[in-house]
Amino acid sequence: MTAPIVIFDLAGNEMGLVAMEGDRANRKTNGGRQSRFYSHIDMKPSTRDIEGRLREGKPVFSATFNLRVKQYDEDFHSLNDRIDEIAKDSPGYLGKEYWANDTENTESVIYYWESLETLKEFSNHPDHQEAKRNYQRWYSGYEIIVSRVLSHRSDGGL
Repeated sequence: MTAPIVIFDLAGNEMGLVAMEGDRANRKTNGGRQSRFYSHIDMKPSTRDIEGRLREGKPVFSATFNLRVKQYDEDFHSLNDRIDEIAKDSPGYLGKEYWANDTENTESVIYYWESLETLKEFSNHPDHQEAKRNYQRWYSGYEIIVSRVLSHRSDGGL
C-alpha cells in the first residue's frame, strides 16, 4: 500500500484520504464491514512520479468514480477494457486505482491526470461517452469527484 493522498475538490475543500494498494486483493474491516481493495498494477500511478510532479510544482488531478453496481455483462467488460486502454494511451495519463466493497456492492475508480484539459479530452472520447449513456445498465447510482492532488507523502516502504 502506498501512502494516502489527500484529495480536495476544485473549491479547495478537503474531500478525504485515498489509500492505494498493489494488485492483490485484500480484505480490511471497516466498521464491521468487509472491503476488498486492489488496483491494476499495470495502471497504478508511480508514487515517485506523483510526488515528483508535486515537488516540481506541477499539477496532478484525479477523477474519482464512486459506483453502486447492479450487474456487469460482457458489453460492460469489453467497453471497460477499451476505456482503460484509451486512458493508458492518452497524453497526460498518470495512472488508475480501483477499490471494491463487496458488502455494499460499491466500487471506486480513480484516474490520475496531469491536467484538467487531458482529463476532459479523455472524458469526451466516444467510448467514454458510450459508457456514460449506458451507465444505468450496470449501476444503480454514481458520483464523480474531480480533485486536484495537493499533497502526497510516502515513507517508501509500501
